[in-house]
Amino acid sequence: MKSANVTLRKALGLFANVRPVRSNAPFVATNHPTMDLVVIREKEEDLYAGIEHRQTDDVVQCLKLVSRQGCERLIRYAFEYTRSRQRGKLTCMTKNDIMKLTDGLFHAVLWTCSCSGAATSTRWPRASCSPRARSSP
Repeated sequence: MKSANVTLRKALGLFANVRPVRSNAPFVATNHPTMDLVVIREKEEDLYAGIEHRQTDDVVQCLKLVSRQGCERLIRYAFEYTRSRQRGKLTCMTKNDIMKLTDGLFHAVLWTCSCSGAATSTRWPRASCSPRARSSP
């Protein structure tokens, strides 16, 4: 059974979780006084799909589903967000060293569709991408 939150997100198409992070210096002591970043996460697919089952009384399993369409939608949103707010740089961070196929697909979509193997997006001009790691599923 899916949660009401996930059901509502899917019904309204609320797939992107946008979390601005900004330093409160000098009001709060920090080692990073100029920090100003935005974290954008997918929240409909991946583990948010809520597909779980019990294998035994002591073992449960959760499936992580990632689609090319979902990846493209989030990447498009991230590029548009970056460009519309003149953020200047987009960095993709995943656990593709551990989840080689699912997070690897996300990186492959970012690299091939958004960056076209170069430092500048051909689909979304004036937005640059800086993938942290490349992998292919």
